[in-house]
Amino acid sequence: MFKPLIKGTYYILHPRPVVLISATYGGVTDFMAASWVTPVSADPPMIAVAISPRRYTHGLIVKSGEFAVTVLHVNDVNKIHTLGTISLKERKDKLEVAGLRLKKCAKISTYIVENALAFMECKVVDKVTAGDHDLFIGEVINAGVKEGVILKEPTSYTIPLHIGKELYTTPSSLIIKAKSLIK
Repeated sequence: MFKPLIKGTYYILHPRPVVLISATYGGVTDFMAASWVTPVSADPPMIAVAISPRRYTHGLIVKSGEFAVTVLHVNDVNKIHTLGTISLKERKDKLEVAGLRLKKCAKISTYIVENALAFMECKVVDKVTAGDHDLFIGEVINAGVKEGVILKEPTSYTIPLHIGKELYTTPSSLIIKAKSLIK
């Protein structure tokens, strides 16, 4: 038996990793929190991020044609949440309020967070309107992982997962090796 659900169907796919998306244009830099981010190609490496046109960062990505993704540790969840709830339109000092130390990207004109677990620098290759959001598809032209972070070993790093609103959780350290049921 299922109960009907239309509004908020995206929560069926939560919790999801939450990252920071940044863009710079005309001397203005903004960071926003986003959990609607996914890989879409391995070769060339590409990711997609869904962003509402109401978000200030959206306009900076449209104008600059690029964006960066910063993956932070769960200890930075308050900074992430702050950047997800304050608009640069309302608070010109939102980056200072969040207490970020920024580092200039090597291949694009924006910034990442200095103490990131990982980052990706992306050039937009396509933009698709999907209802009330635009899906930016970016080719990853530069990326890095912090020393000590071992990908696919969640005990070496802990990223925040967004449940919804102000609720976050962390991945479990439980690792299950699956076996195919096909004989």
